Amino acid sequence: VPKKPNEDGLYTIPIDYISTIRIEFNGGKVWEIDCIGKRTTGSNLEDVLGDLFDEYGDSIQNVDFRLNSAKIKRDVQKNTRAFLKNPTKRKS
Repeated sequence: VPKKPNEDGLYTIPIDYISTIRIEFNGGKVWEIDCIGKRTTGSNLEDVLGDLFDEYGDSIQNVDFRLNSAKIKRDVQKNTRAFLKNPTKRKS
């Protein structure tokens, strides 16, 4: 997670950490997007989501991002171990 906000003033999480996106539309329809499955097909998830929000943005009531907590935990542990082995070396 970035230490400072992006140009919109928002803190973001890398898209690789999102496992599922649940979108609720006006009228009760619900879509679940399997982000891990989309990535394995070679789809550019950022483009797919951008197109989806452009097309359906006015009818979207709620968006729920579900995180792949196992991947986050693994990456935090890996980076912590690397830092503890050589705390003076900073990753740019």
